Amino acid sequence: MTYNSYKMYYLIRYSDAIWSCMDLTSIVFLSYGWYQTDILRSGRAWCIRFTNFLAMLWGGLCGFWIISPLLINDYLLGGDKQYEDGALYHSNVFNILFPVSIEFYNNNFIQFYVMECTLMLYNLYALILFDIFIVPLFMTIFIQLKTINMAYKSIGYHSSSMDYEGNRKTVTDNESNPVKSLQLIIQDHQRVIQKMRELYKIFRPMILIRIVVESSVLVFQSFVIIVGLMEGLSFRSPLVLKLFIAVLIYIFHLFIVCFLFTKINEQKSDINVALYSSNWMEMSIKFKKLIFLTMQMNSAEKLILKISDKKIVDLKMFASVMHMCYSIISVMVKSKQKLADK
Repeated sequence: MTYNSYKMYYLIRYSDAIWSCMDLTSIVFLSYGWYQTDILRSGRAWCIRFTNFLAMLWGGLCGFWIISPLLINDYLLGGDKQYEDGALYHSNVFNILFPVSIEFYNNNFIQFYVMECTLMLYNLYALILFDIFIVPLFMTIFIQLKTINMAYKSIGYHSSSMDYEGNRKTVTDNESNPVKSLQLIIQDHQRVIQKMRELYKIFRPMILIRIVVESSVLVFQSFVIIVGLMEGLSFRSPLVLKLFIAVLIYIFHLFIVCFLFTKINEQKSDINVALYSSNWMEMSIKFKKLIFLTMQMNSAEKLILKISDKKIVDLKMFASVMHMCYSIISVMVKSKQKLADK
């Protein structure tokens, strides 16, 4: 709850800076006229589908947590916490015990349920809203860099192109001049890099907090599942199912973040390869010098999202986080077993 509230505050605080970067998502953000616009169109369609998928994923998880108390009337949530006559503590949305008597809670279940549903819907709104900004923006960076890579590779080879409306274009003087074409692509490349720098500056602290929080949630929820199974809970019990589904979604969500930045890093590092793949050997000395300077510029630009001096947000970090979570859970389970044996 506190974490999601902070995310909402963060978006509001940096709303102007985020809005200034939104033009990056436009299909006409790049000014050079010979880009492969099918990459931009397919990337935009894929980005929309994936954002909708994330919204449905979070919505499905929260919906399952909300309806579960209605499907299960009586559930022993608090271990041996029950009436003297055997009545059970009614299950609830967040699987928590409120600081009230069992009789008071069960008699006022509807009021507690409405309060929990309101909090859950607020969390759902914060989860979806934050992903709607982060995922499309950084996916767009990947798509724009990929488009620029393909443009660098094609310099000196193509003789025709399609405009943003899908119509055949006529070659202009600037477009038929390889040096001028390269200069336009470099300008677009610099604009994308500048937007990357601004977005990394805005979201780096939040992504760091996000990785820490989601890793902690994974550890806690996994530990609760394992302890519950050790103490006799069925895998089909509401508590285990709710937490297990949440763990899977958090793992997937963490993977997507690391995977996305891995692909961005790959596209940025492939710029020099793309420049070398152009038809530079048949070009003028001026063109060759410009290619060389662009390679130097790209190599000098060490724009990588890091959470520390050595920790880069990529798939290696995802594997490291998963290994760390496994180690912590193993220690916690062994400690629990030792306490139970005493």
